[in-house]
Amino acid sequence: MKRIGLLTLLSLLVGCAIQGKKATEAKPAFRAMGESVSVDQTRSDEAIGFEVRRQLDLVGASAASGIVVEINDGVVTLRGAATSVAASWRAQGAAQAVNGVRQVVNLIVTPGSGASPATGF
Repeated sequence: MKRIGLLTLLSLLVGCAIQGKKATEAKPAFRAMGESVSVDQTRSDEAIGFEVRRQLDLVGASAASGIVVEINDGVVTLRGAATSVAASWRAQGAAQAVNGVRQVVNLIVTPGSGASPATGF
């Protein structure tokens, strides 16, 4: 009787150890050719905004210092003033390069555009 109980306990422990090993196995660092990779396509507006602002900082602080970033459902609106038309285009390109951005609305005003920075018109 003790043998049966001991064998049962031993098989239970071995079964749990195997299950625990399967749960903790890491995914391989590489994938086989043709194997699909799951990608999280939905990013929060907050995460997109953080990345857009980071990209604008990489463009250059002088070019992006007067630019306000607004995000709504992946649509990025850039408002404010830039030092030149080229700086405005660089800001727009930086925003478009961010994963998760569906559209960029560029309302940045530049010197000589005649638009008011407050309204963008």
